[in-house]
This record gives sequence, structure tokens and C-alpha cells, in this order.
Amino acid sequence: MRRKVVSGTGIGFLVCIALLAMGTQACLAAAGAGAAKNLSFTAGTLLREFEAKFHAPIQHLEEEWATGRTTIYQGENEPFLYEDGAVIYDPLWSHPFPFGDGTALFRVDDPSQIGQRFPDGPFPIGPIIIPGPIIIVNPLEEGDQFPFRRPVPPMLPLDTVTFHSREHLYEGPTTISDTDEEVVAAPFVAAHWDLVDRADGLRISAFGRYALAHAELGASERFRELDRAHTFTYDEWPPRGGPDPEVDSMPMLPLLSDWIIYSNEDNLMYWGPNPAYPPTMDPRHSVSESRVSGLARTDLDLFLHEFALGIEFAYELTDRVHVGGLAGPVLGVADWDYEYTTQWSDEATGAPLGKWGYSKSDEDLLWGATVEGTVAVDLDSEGRLFVEAGAGYVWYEALDVVVGQAETELDLSSFVASLGVGIRL
Repeated sequence: MRRKVVSGTGIGFLVCIALLAMGTQACLAAAGAGAAKNLSFTAGTLLREFEAKFHAPIQHLEEEWATGRTTIYQGENEPFLYEDGAVIYDPLWSHPFPFGDGTALFRVDDPSQIGQRFPDGPFPIGPIIIPGPIIIVNPLEEGDQFPFRRPVPPMLPLDTVTFHSREHLYEGPTTISDTDEEVVAAPFVAAHWDLVDRADGLRISAFGRYALAHAELGASERFRELDRAHTFTYDEWPPRGGPDPEVDSMPMLPLLSDWIIYSNEDNLMYWGPNPAYPPTMDPRHSVSESRVSGLARTDLDLFLHEFALGIEFAYELTDRVHVGGLAGPVLGVADWDYEYTTQWSDEATGAPLGKWGYSKSDEDLLWGATVEGTVAVDLDSEGRLFVEAGAGYVWYEALDVVVGQAETELDLSSFVASLGVGIRL
């Protein structure tokens, strides 16, 4: 980041204050206001607080997307689209009464999505429809209803249909919205020119002070982006005996699976759509996933050059202790550097995957005012060396730092405390 200081400005400011004070003192002396004689300087540290409220959108490596449905078909009436096919409920009967009352259509993009498997255990078979005479696989027993289904040992391999879908997900906050505060110690130098020094112990002075404060403020958020690959496998029942090269080589071919008649054990016959989940479809869902970790940061590097000018009064409480106060306008030069970055890395390996960001530098002039109380203690009998402490409040107008879509509300107003040593000439 860029770092710079207004070189010589503080010293030049104090010189101007000294000249102004001497002119004011000459005018007061000509008017007989009192015997003003002392020029003093102090140097020390000024404690103050800076507050910044950060607001910035988080940049994604990729926006969220999906190539198809990422869940199991649950009997929806609308087409259930995957990346390479679909499951479609067909309200039309594909077989004559009484053996069919609806179908599920599997549409695939490639014949390689069709396969076979042997069931792992008993499963409901029900009646099988083949050309010619009706053949009931399960022998009728007393009390059976028709159509019926009962667990029987597996007799035929099942055809399977496999679909795929992919998606990119985002986990975590979408914006940086946080507040950062920092208490800083700002070195200062000040000049005081006595305008009035009365015998009753009251002293009125003109003062000028230059302070340089430096703060590093920032906010950050962590997030995660995920790439998921979904695989869905459905059993097709009744089985068709495996892929048919002459039929399944045609892309986007509807594949028929009459499972509706097996989807309700209690119904002898079911007319119309049945959204119940058919056991004979036995869908299986597997997911593979890769994760990307992200870190978004906003950083504000601030130098505040503060010039205060005003009137100071002090009252001699004892021979060595003086209490008083000061007040006056303040001019601040806010010299800031702003940087916003987002970094991505592979969560498993930690390998960097990319970095994005932007930065900006600028200066702003701010007006304010200060009111402070002071206590000075002389270190020698002549009052040449002294220690001075103070406390008060410095007010500044608000500063908004806007860079692209990021905005920072900077509050420079603060209670202050100071401690310094001085010398009277």
C-alpha cells in the first residue's frame, strides 16, 4: 500500500501560528491588556479512536448454477428434468384395462444410460404383461386381491436408467458488513503564545497543534463454494431385457416403465395419477463434491493529519499547578488507501485457485472542532519545564469512502486524551 506524509506541513503550520500569535499579542499589548511574554512548545502523544463500518459485496468464483434437478423424482406431474434426460409422468394409459393406469416415462440422451442389475433381495413383482395369454408370475392364493403384489424371490434382472446433474453452490455470507475500531496514539507538537498574563494567575494564549494519526482498519468474511456431481439410478419395471440397440440408439427416446399399478398396496385398481413412491423404481442417489474456500477482505490504511487552532486559558491553582482548557476549529487531511481482495483456494489441498481485487488512494479535507481540559505541572521553580495532560472531544464531519460497489463509513470523531512535556521560552 501507498504510504505518504504531508512533509513540512506541520512545522509550517506552527510557524504561521507563532506569527499570528505575535501579531495578536502586539495588538493586546498596545491596548494595555496585560504583560504577555512567554512562547512555549509542547510535544507528546494524543490518544484517540477511529471507527469504520464496512459494506462490500463478496465476489464469487462462480455464480450459483445447476444443470438439472438435484433430487429424486417424487411423483411430480411436471417434467422432472436432469442434465441428460428426464422422468415424466404420463397420465395416459399405456396398457389396456385393467393392467395399466398410468406410466412414468424415462427419457435419456444416450443409450449408455441404460443398464441392468440383479436385485439384492425379495421385491414386489406383481403381474407381468407379455404378448399373448396373460401369465401371472405369482400364483393366486386364497385371500389374494388382483392385481396384487407380494414379496417373492427375484426372478428377472431389472433394467436401470441413470441420470446426472451438476450444480455450483455458495455457502456463507454474500456481503462484508462489519465494524472495526482502533485506538491509536498520535504524536503531536503544539505552540502556545501568551496573549494575556495577569497578576491574579489567569493566562490566555493562542495555540496551534499538529498531530499525525495512523490506523489500519479492516473487515473480512470466509465463505465456501461447492461443485457437486449428482448421479440418480432408477429401476425400470417391468424389465425390457436390457438395451435394445435398434431402439435405444435413438436419442431422447421415451422409455416406458409401468410402475403406477404397483405403487399402492391397498388399492385393487387405481385410476388417474398416483404420486405415491413406487418401490419398484428403487431410486439411488450418490453425490461427489469438491470444495473451494474463499476469503474476502476490505482494508483501509488511514493517515490523518490534524491541524487545530484556537484559544487556550489557564489558571494558576498553586505555584506549580495550572488548570485550564482550550477550544477551536480543526482541519483534518485524511489520506487513505483502500484495498478489497478475494482469494480462493482448494479446501482439500490448500492450493491457490485465484485472486481478485481492486484498490484506490485519495485524500479528503474535513472540518471539525475540539474542546479539551488541561492540567499543567511545572517541573522547576522557574516554570520553564512542565508536564501537561489533557482530555476532551474532537468532532469531525462524516467521511464516506466509496470504491466501486464497496462503501466504508469512517467516523473520526472521538474522545481524546493527551500527555506531553513542554518548555517555556
